[in-house]
Amino acid sequence: MTDDLNAPLGVDSQHEKKRRLPALPLLPIAAGVVGALILGIAGAIAFIHNPLGGEPRVVTAIAMPPPRTAEPVTQAAAPAAPATAPTEAPDGNTINIIDGMSGTARAVRVAPAAPEASSGLDPRLGERTPLGVLPRVASDGSKPREVYARTFRLPAGADATAPRIAILIGGLGISQQSTGEAISKLPGAVSLAFAPYASDLERIVARARAEGHEAFLQIPMEPMDYPENDPGPKTLLTTLSAERNTERLHWSMARFQGYAGLVNYMGAKFTRSSARPTAAA
Repeated sequence: MTDDLNAPLGVDSQHEKKRRLPALPLLPIAAGVVGALILGIAGAIAFIHNPLGGEPRVVTAIAMPPPRTAEPVTQAAAPAAPATAPTEAPDGNTINIIDGMSGTARAVRVAPAAPEASSGLDPRLGERTPLGVLPRVASDGSKPREVYARTFRLPAGADATAPRIAILIGGLGISQQSTGEAISKLPGAVSLAFAPYASDLERIVARARAEGHEAFLQIPMEPMDYPENDPGPKTLLTTLSAERNTERLHWSMARFQGYAGLVNYMGAKFTRSSARPTAAA
């Protein structure tokens, strides 16, 4: 038994030293065990050809179908060439149709689409530019403001010199609901003016013209209190040169086709200015 009274303080006796066991390094041992497992698995995968070996397998032969015999192809007789070339029609197009079996080509006349056949637009009255299609006067003198104007006939017995009243509703094309109601609910005698900012003006204006309305294009122009009151992008401004304003005017004019004329969108200040572009539609 240890004599704690006679033993020096802080010094263990020889007996206590013998009873103590050395501490085992647990972390290196655990790392060694994990490393051995990883090496064992890697070795098994590397040296065993099939890691799933031992599972039941069945090998069967696949019977291949006999080769198909190509059937003889009967070639149709080539159509006889026309004795004379197709008659050229004015403003028509000729296309070549090639027979896929014989390789024989023949020319076919495609008649030009009649104006206003589908979209109600006369292709003679448009000129393609980098900004889009701009209105122009046709070679026969036809003008968009005459062709796209709504037909007006006086009642029988009416005085041709009597005053006439025209009603024009502007600001359409931006609100789909308001534009749709104006097109469907207002009588065809009411003309409609569209701002150039709607996303689908071609379809909207085509619907309005199909309902009998006369369409106009609104050109955004500088008002008196600009820029507090801003009509929108590409507005014609008194501070810009005539060239810049003409470019902005053409941008608006190319937004859609089929309008009978141009009207202002705001523009109290711009219309009073003497330096402004001109355009005939």
